[in-house]
Amino acid sequence: MPSTFFGLTIASSGMSTAQAVLNTTGNNISNEKTTGYSRQVANQQATRALRAYAVHGMLGSGVEVTSITQERDRYYDLKYWDNNSLLGEQTAKNNYMLQIEDAFNEMTTEDSGFTAEYKEFFDALDTLSTDASSSVKRDAVVNYGASLADYLNNIHTNLSNLQEDINTEVSNKVDQINTLSSQIAALNKQIATTEATGVAANDLRDRRAVLLDTLSGIVPITVKETTNANGKTDFSVKMEGYTLVDNDSAGSLTLVAREDKVNSTDIEGLYDVYTYYDPATGVGNKLNLSAFDSGELKALIDLRDGNNGVTDPSDP
Repeated sequence: MPSTFFGLTIASSGMSTAQAVLNTTGNNISNEKTTGYSRQVANQQATRALRAYAVHGMLGSGVEVTSITQERDRYYDLKYWDNNSLLGEQTAKNNYMLQIEDAFNEMTTEDSGFTAEYKEFFDALDTLSTDASSSVKRDAVVNYGASLADYLNNIHTNLSNLQEDINTEVSNKVDQINTLSSQIAALNKQIATTEATGVAANDLRDRRAVLLDTLSGIVPITVKETTNANGKTDFSVKMEGYTLVDNDSAGSLTLVAREDKVNSTDIEGLYDVYTYYDPATGVGNKLNLSAFDSGELKALIDLRDGNNGVTDPSDP
């Protein structure tokens, strides 16, 4: 026969469960503005019933919280990472294409830029053709020709400076990829340690997802998480076949300054990106970033190098 306090035990379990649910709700509200936070829910079930040797049989013994889990759909994570890579590419291209437009200074009013310089020079030539002996008209041709040459030289300087800026950003993005990969690997280790005890590492998983959000904007990534028979989780992040993260191990990309120019007008010291490089032998595995599907890094390489990586046909 159940104890006289059996009803109080049931009531106590209900109050404890309700308190856990309220705490979870409070945590959700507190993190409303937290970037990457996923709403959590307290899962509950009836506790083990007691056998009662009476007509009514088993007696319910109350309720308990079995786990606190995230309300997060992995399908949408994967879709977001795919599309964020496309957004990253187009955002980077838009940013630098606007700067290229500024370099050419081609205004719709047609009173500045290449159109204006070209028109003034050839108008002066056309005027000179009607009176080639006029020193005034010859001087006008020389002056407008010098102005056109200065304009073209200024464009070359501006585009060279822009190429150098993009090259610097390539370096920054590669450093960011390496940093994010290391941080994700460290979080994987913490998550594995926490979840080995049977507790869901919700907050750690949110932090990892935020890092993956950032990484997916730079390069297209493939994220795979599998649970083994022993309950251990394997987690990997790949970039076009190259493994950036394998559980708690992180790969590292290397920047190598070019010795030979791809195009004759390139500045010195443009970076290539390698997954492996031996400076002693000069042997390594270079990434063909132009062949990537999307991402900021692909956009930067396309903008910096042009010609889709093909050698300038005008070069000897």
